Amino acid sequence: MKEINSIIESYDQSDPALKLALATVVYVDGSSYRRIGARMLIYENGQWLGGISGGCLEGDTLRKAKLAMIENEAQIVTYDTREEDSQEIGIGLGCNGLIDVLIYPIDRNDENNPVEKLKRITQNRKEHFLITPIINADEIDSVGKIYFKGDKDLLQSFKSSVNADEILAEIENSIQSVKYKRKSKVLNVHSKRILIEYLNPAPRIFIYGGQYDVLPLLQIVKVLGWESILISNTQKLKKELKDLPDQLIDLEQKTNFGEVDPFSIAVLMAHDFKKDKEHLKQLIELGKFGYIGLLGPRKRCNKMLKELTSEGLIIPEEVLQKIYSPIGLDTGATSPEEIAISIVAEIRSYFSKRDGRSLRFREGPIHEREGC
Repeated sequence: MKEINSIIESYDQSDPALKLALATVVYVDGSSYRRIGARMLIYENGQWLGGISGGCLEGDTLRKAKLAMIENEAQIVTYDTREEDSQEIGIGLGCNGLIDVLIYPIDRNDENNPVEKLKRITQNRKEHFLITPIINADEIDSVGKIYFKGDKDLLQSFKSSVNADEILAEIENSIQSVKYKRKSKVLNVHSKRILIEYLNPAPRIFIYGGQYDVLPLLQIVKVLGWESILISNTQKLKKELKDLPDQLIDLEQKTNFGEVDPFSIAVLMAHDFKKDKEHLKQLIELGKFGYIGLLGPRKRCNKMLKELTSEGLIIPEEVLQKIYSPIGLDTGATSPEEIAISIVAEIRSYFSKRDGRSLRFREGPIHEREGC
C-alpha cells in the first residue's frame, strides 16, 4: 500500500501537462524480485516512481512506456529470464522467471484512469478486489482497465463473449479464494487472462508506552508506511517521540477506537503491569484488533489473563488467539532496535499467514504461484 500511496501523491503533485503511464506486473511464472501488483509510475521526461523488478527491467519498461504514451494504447510486455540468453533483458538478475508487465498510458480526464481508480481504495479501510483483464480476445479495448468487485461495467467488458455469465461466475469464485488467502491470483478462462488483485488497507498500529524502546519501533513502521498511533503520558514524552507518530493520544484522554478493524495492531510496551493489564482489558472488550502483542515474559501475560478472568472478564477464544506474548519472533534480539525488528517481522508473518521461519527451511518456492 505504501507504493500505491507514493504513486498517488506523485501523480497529484505532477504537472498535468506531462504525459505519463502506469506499469504493473500482471503475471509471473517462476521467480521474480517483485510479484504481481508491483507498480511503477512513468513520466514522459524519463522520471519514474516505484518499481517492477530489482532494477533490471525498469530501463526497458521506461522506453516501451514512452511508445505507449505516443500511441495512447495499452500494451503487455513480456520479459523471459528462464533461458540462458545473454541478450535477454534481465538475465543478469538470475531470477529464472517469466514476467508480464502491463503498460497503461494515463489520460487524466478518462474515467478509466488507473491512478484515480487506485485512489478509491485509499479512501476507506476495507479489503478491495481489483479486476484487470490482461488478455481479452473479444474486447481488446478492455485490456488494462481496472474494475472493482460489483462494477456494472465489468459485464460490459465481456459483452461479446458467449460465455460472459460463466466468466463472471469464475471471477466471483476466484475473489472468494483470494479473500481467504489474502493473495492475488491470475484467472485463465475462455481465451482470457484476468488479474484478480487483493489489496488490504495499510496496517494501523496502536503503541502503548513512552519509554526509549518505543522510538525504533515507530521509526521502522514509518519507513514501512504503516499508520502509527502512540498512546502515552504526553507530559513526560520526549520530543522525538512526539514528532514520529501519525497521531498522539494522551493516556488521560479517551482513546478513539472508531476505525479499528482486522488490520489494526495493538502493542503494549508500558513496562507497567497495572497499565498493561488495564489496556489489555480494553482491547479484549473491544475485540476488533487483528493482532495484540505484549512486551515481557509469557508468565507476565498469563498472570494478567488469569486476573482478568477472575475479575469476571470473558475472553473469547478468537480474541485469545490474537494475543502474542512474548511479542516478536525468536531472533535472539536484545537491543531495542533488534526487538523492534522482531516485533514487526512477527506482525508481518501473522498477517501473511506465514510462520516466520528461515526461508532456507521452506519447501518449494518463496511465493506461491499466482495462477489458477
